[in-house]
Parts: sequence; structure tokens; C-alpha cells
Amino acid sequence: MNAAIRKFADGEKVIWCDFNTKYLDAKGDTKWIMSDRVHHNEADYRIWTDAVLPYF
Repeated sequence: MNAAIRKFADGEKVIWCDFNTKYLDAKGDTKWIMSDRVHHNEADYRIWTDAVLPYF
């Protein structure tokens, strides 16, 4: 899904901000940030905010 959405990013009106790798631990897992693989925690929202804030 993200690959399809990414095609619309033009860098001006549509910005692609890929921060998924920041969610991964040393093993490439996201369990530290989403223990149930669905619900995010405060650390996740901080990563997200830090990644998108410069675009506002």
C-alpha cells in the first residue's frame, strides 16, 4: 500500500515522509513500540511527531 501512495509524492503538495525504519529495533522488530502489533505507545507518537513536524 505504501508503495502505491508514495508514487503520488511530488515533494511540494504531497510529501513522502518515511520514518518506518525508526520504529525498528536492532533485530528489525517493532514489538518494542507496538507490543500488540496494533496500538502505538508514546514513543511511537514522538517518532512520528519529530518526523512530520518539519513539514508544517
